[in-house]
Amino acid sequence: MEHNYLYDKDSGVSTYIIEYEGQYFTGIAHCAPEDADMQNEKTGINIAERRAIIKLFQYRRNELKHKLAALNQLYYSVNKSKKYDSHGYMENMLEH
Repeated sequence: MEHNYLYDKDSGVSTYIIEYEGQYFTGIAHCAPEDADMQNEKTGINIAERRAIIKLFQYRRNELKHKLAALNQLYYSVNKSKKYDSHGYMENMLEH
């Protein structure tokens, strides 16, 4: 996983980019004009980083939902079989 950031002091824009398995997740933070006196690089980058991380976690959650759906389908197919043994190794692993 690679992290990159950019801070433009003139515009007050902070950008944070996370590369994860060929996907790029970007977080951007803008400093509001009324907060210009409080503007600094550390705060802007921190906010942008958190926004990028949220996007990454949303992506990972969707990946995991698909994997969980596949496991659930396998479990429901197995447990409807005539040869289903609720005490078998595979059944215990799928249930827990």
